[in-house]
Amino acid sequence: EDEVWNALLLFRHLQEKSEQEGQEASAAVSAAATSRVARLAQLELRRRTFAASEAAAEEAGKSREAFDWRGAALDSDLVDFVTAVKEYLARFAHKPNCFFDLKPFLALLSEAEVASVVGAVDVSGLSDQ
Repeated sequence: EDEVWNALLLFRHLQEKSEQEGQEASAAVSAAATSRVARLAQLELRRRTFAASEAAAEEAGKSREAFDWRGAALDSDLVDFVTAVKEYLARFAHKPNCFFDLKPFLALLSEAEVASVVGAVDVSGLSDQ
């Protein structure tokens, strides 16, 4: 558990560092690509944490049918996850691979949460990029 948390903190640090370098560097394309990788890694860590919580609950004797992975996840973790998905979509919606990048993470969300994520993105001007 501590290793996952430390890895998440590391990816957050790398993401912030990448964004700072992106603001200072003239090569914004390479900084954006690095930031994309850090953001995807952070989302993947969160996804695996949810899966580990589900596995731990199953080992504790809860049946898979009676257990929802959301029951083991903290509300703040779920809110952070949805926020990270929104931020990724807002930043990279103009990229052709954005949907495929987010597909495994959107699959974890309810229809209402997906609608919230997609509705939060300003799609005006995406065709210009």
